[in-house]
Amino acid sequence: MGAALLLCVMFSAPGWAQPSAFVPEKPAPSPGVPAAPGTPPAPEAAAAPEQPADPVEAALAGMGLTQRVAQLMMITLDGVKGPSASDRALMAAAMPGAVLLNKANKPSTVTAYTTQLKRMGAVSGVPLWIGADLHELTAGAVGSRSVFFPMPSLLTLAAADDGETARQTGDLLALHLQALGFNLCFGPPLGLAPAPGAGSGSVNCLGSDPEKVARLGRILMECHLARGVLPMPTGFPGGGFNRSGRDAAVLTTAPSLMEGQDLRPFREAVAAGAGVIHVGNTLVPLLDTAGLPASLSPAVLGELLREKLGFTGVVVAGPMDAGDVSGMMDPAEAGLEALRAGADMLLWRGATGQAKRTIERITVAVGRGELAESVVNGAARRVLQAKLNPRAATTEAVDADKLSSQKDLLERVQSAERRAITLVHHRAGTLPLRRETSTPAGITGTAGVSELRAALEKPLKQVMEQPIGTARHIGEIQRFEIERLTGRMRAVRTVVCVLSDRERVETQIELLRELRKKCDRLVVVHLGWPAQAHRLSDADAILLAYSPGDTPEQTMAAVAEVLLGTGPVGFAELPDEIRLKAGEARTFSMADVARTPAGRLPITLSDRIPAGTAARFDATAAVKKAQWDFAGKRVNKPEAVFQFDAPGTYPVTVTLTDTRGEARSRTFKAVVE
Repeated sequence: MGAALLLCVMFSAPGWAQPSAFVPEKPAPSPGVPAAPGTPPAPEAAAAPEQPADPVEAALAGMGLTQRVAQLMMITLDGVKGPSASDRALMAAAMPGAVLLNKANKPSTVTAYTTQLKRMGAVSGVPLWIGADLHELTAGAVGSRSVFFPMPSLLTLAAADDGETARQTGDLLALHLQALGFNLCFGPPLGLAPAPGAGSGSVNCLGSDPEKVARLGRILMECHLARGVLPMPTGFPGGGFNRSGRDAAVLTTAPSLMEGQDLRPFREAVAAGAGVIHVGNTLVPLLDTAGLPASLSPAVLGELLREKLGFTGVVVAGPMDAGDVSGMMDPAEAGLEALRAGADMLLWRGATGQAKRTIERITVAVGRGELAESVVNGAARRVLQAKLNPRAATTEAVDADKLSSQKDLLERVQSAERRAITLVHHRAGTLPLRRETSTPAGITGTAGVSELRAALEKPLKQVMEQPIGTARHIGEIQRFEIERLTGRMRAVRTVVCVLSDRERVETQIELLRELRKKCDRLVVVHLGWPAQAHRLSDADAILLAYSPGDTPEQTMAAVAEVLLGTGPVGFAELPDEIRLKAGEARTFSMADVARTPAGRLPITLSDRIPAGTAARFDATAAVKKAQWDFAGKRVNKPEAVFQFDAPGTYPVTVTLTDTRGEARSRTFKAVVE
């Protein structure tokens, strides 16, 4: 109805002609002076042209109260292949402003689903936001493999800490959402990773460092916008990962420190033009003395987000049906309170019945004067402004069914996995693995064992495997598995043990202590959230990969390259400038600047192992080519002897190319005195 009214207003407007500045108008007769005899009557002055109607106001005017309230709902649909009966009932009664999908069985089903939703949304005359968290949507069940294209986790991006990798992966994520038919991204999450012991964490966060989270979040937003997918940064004002079990997440950062910590990524997002921001249910006792969660707090929604950060877009609050909120009050009443506090949309993650009941409750509240209709209109207006003024995609969509066959996309995943792998503990001489000194080798563990053996078998030759089959299903390594494994182990120089965040760490420690007795060198490869990985120090080396392990082929191929010393190359900590004397020859060596593996720890594990930690071993086998550029004079050698003859400040750039041909550069200044 809104669209029909808009068209009616636009096409019934009179002509747009205005008097020309280059053709003088005839002077009109003076008032009270009769026209000369025989002069024809002057034509009536043309009416001033009507201004074109504002499409937002036209759409708003064409909606009844129930329709306006429905625009404030962001619901999660229950159906897998299409809307369920309850989904259809809600959408037929009042089309919500946005729908989310959080489960699917295959790409073609998702594409058909979103196409159906677009047709249903078109009936209302207002675009329907169709969104998803791609990692959530495409995740397989625990212990099973996803049929979707393997996506690097967000923690992988944080560990790689590489702008090129971030942009390639960000475009990969946006490309898939676009191809599957989505126009809204539920993310990126901008909350900081929890401090040690403060929460269970997730591989789909961007780490502990506020500056890095802000930078990567901005890149991800830009990539999605380029694909015509609206990003919705989630988790304001932070602290959402500070959750253990079913306990509510709590933001404990002192208000005086928040600007440089939790708020920094969100301030960057606002500056980058974020149109929608999600406010979570985190408890904020240092910001709201009434004990309200952030999603219901005027201090958070109004004072902090609107006033302090200057955000003028759409605020999404919730989920309203989560236990954090429903344990305090009825979800429908919570939705009403969220709107009063400053929210524009209400997020629902459970059954659609709660959203339907809330629409009815808000409509009644307006009629009774419990909620000013201007609050509903203001929120609906902001939603419609965001919908009717979208940023056009600058890249064309592709066929979702063809994505898995595109080799270049798979190479992006492999590149991200390779650059993220992090060495946090290393006893000299353990890595890299060599056929002469490291074999016979045995591969064991709870995930990716066969894939890692296949990747190592050709270069090492003597490689055996013994997977631990039960741990992925029951969450711990049982004693009988340890006895079976170690009882069969004979004459093994090196054992590589693949573990994950899904097993109880105490049973992992027990396994490693028994393996330690059976081999000369013990290497741990840890998958997933690494909060407990530092406790596995009975091993001689600990490598971290940030994949959940459901699609191990790419991860294990990357791990194998690092174990063999042929992985990607990063840079050691280099000063911004070095001081030299004019005429003094100095040696510039690759060994001083190259670092392999390339990844850096993206979260803090303990006081002794902070975010940014990165151990390394000999990078000789990883570097295919090294080039030094001394203010335009190039030397293509791993070591270059060079001198600056005159005082001044000169740029020095070193470029390292790895065995796959990926090159990275770093520039510093040489101050010559």
